[in-house]
Amino acid sequence: MKKNFATILFLLFTLSAFSQNKTNDKNHYLQKSKNQKTGFYVFATTGSVLIITGLIYGSAHNDPNSNNYNYTGGFLAAGGLAALGISIPFFSASMKNKRKAMSLSFKNEKMQQLNKNSFVYKSVPSLTLKINF
Repeated sequence: MKKNFATILFLLFTLSAFSQNKTNDKNHYLQKSKNQKTGFYVFATTGSVLIITGLIYGSAHNDPNSNNYNYTGGFLAAGGLAALGISIPFFSASMKNKRKAMSLSFKNEKMQQLNKNSFVYKSVPSLTLKINF
């Protein structure tokens, strides 16, 4: 009984040691890149429109001869600059995920498996990620 328990325990250990986590496929990274690029376009466009609107509003509603200054245009322009700043990480992440998706490939790897008290190499389909430096 102890021998069977030890064998089962050994098999469970080898299965968990040689198994791989669920990996994301190429389509997942491409979709993620597309969503991040959409976020970039939304923030960049919104930021640009706010900056232009703020500058136009500020120049139209402020009289240089008056001591009353209307800060609305400045706040709009500052919000636009913040939106442009937020858009930059979206673009960077989008490019990173696109490169990651393009470097994924499928191929068969040889993996060591236990078969009748001996180790044999069997071909296993796998997802390969190339990392370029």
